[in-house]
Amino acid sequence: PDPSIGMGDGRLFMLKANDGTVIWKSPSLAQVTGTTNLAANEKHEHLGYSSPLVEGNRIYIGVSDTCDNPIQLGRVVAVDFATGNISAGFSFVNGPRPSSTYPPGGDVWGSVAADAHKLYVTTGNAKAYYDPSQPEPSPNYGLSLLQLDPASGAPQWQHQPVPYSMDEDPDWSATPTVMHASCGNIVGGTMKDGWTWALNAGAGAGGGHPTVRWMFPTSPA
Repeated sequence: PDPSIGMGDGRLFMLKANDGTVIWKSPSLAQVTGTTNLAANEKHEHLGYSSPLVEGNRIYIGVSDTCDNPIQLGRVVAVDFATGNISAGFSFVNGPRPSSTYPPGGDVWGSVAADAHKLYVTTGNAKAYYDPSQPEPSPNYGLSLLQLDPASGAPQWQHQPVPYSMDEDPDWSATPTVMHASCGNIVGGTMKDGWTWALNAGAGAGGGHPTVRWMFPTSPA
């Protein structure tokens, strides 16, 4: 959807490869409930920056907003490959709302990546640039590269190089890349502040922190 021109909700479509016939249309995955600038009581959600990922019997896609207008709740949605229905058992949402006015953000601007039955996703800023006084959400999955459980969406680990106190919109600007290297499986991505991070993809589940294999440039200021 494109709220700036009043377009409607975002959905996925499965088409026949030979003639483009629609096989199924998903329910609404990203909602647009209004087009008022910075209206915190409206949803300006967007699928346009995330390509669908087919993994097993599900299709995963990231939800963002329209240019932080207003900053909204980033999440990942999974739909059933055969029917297009939302998979009720899967949910990744970037934390609870810190107040009734502003959600915490953490939009999923890129696509979801997968390898070895694991999902990887990057998220955007959690602090609203037009109201930086808002408290930090807990948990805060903004400005992070995360490994998600493909069945439930539960975060398995998180790498957040920029803390909330320094959140000046350095979103992760690229879809995660998984590399099979001689030193093991690595997942990496680049942020808008210019740093690229490569992490050990095999970090422990349940909140463990991944090992940083390298970063470029080597000494962030």
